[in-house]
Amino acid sequence: MKALSIVLSVIAAILIALIAVFFIGGVLGTEASVTVMEAAEDPVSLAAAAQAIEDGTAPLVLETLSEEELDGCRLANVTVTFTNNGLFAAEWLTYTLQGGAGDVAVYAQSADSLDIPARSSAQLNLKLLMRGNADGAGRALEVEYYVLGMRRTATISIE
Repeated sequence: MKALSIVLSVIAAILIALIAVFFIGGVLGTEASVTVMEAAEDPVSLAAAAQAIEDGTAPLVLETLSEEELDGCRLANVTVTFTNNGLFAAEWLTYTLQGGAGDVAVYAQSADSLDIPARSSAQLNLKLLMRGNADGAGRALEVEYYVLGMRRTATISIE
């Protein structure tokens, strides 16, 4: 009876360890960086942003601006690095940008969705047009992904 109790205790400990590895290993690490510059410093990117908004090809338009208002805008380059330290792939990673104060539009993005293999990382790059006096307060990226079919969500502040 004592031997059976020891065996069952070992099996229970192994199962608890496996469950912990699954849950903890399914969490993505994130690191975000934001670089902001005056739009006048990069007229080519400003023209590309204005064209994407006008054509309707911009991934996200939060508000429209007149030509005169575009001159005082700033460009933000947001890079988010996702790190998967777990033993399982993070699949179908999709995201939604919650615009911050003064955000006008996302005029370019590097991907619509990502798959991040186990023990690796991936980057997402967003290019934003924002008003000149804005600081992007409240801007966040809401992320949804799946690990072994289990849905995970995260909110990343990218102010």
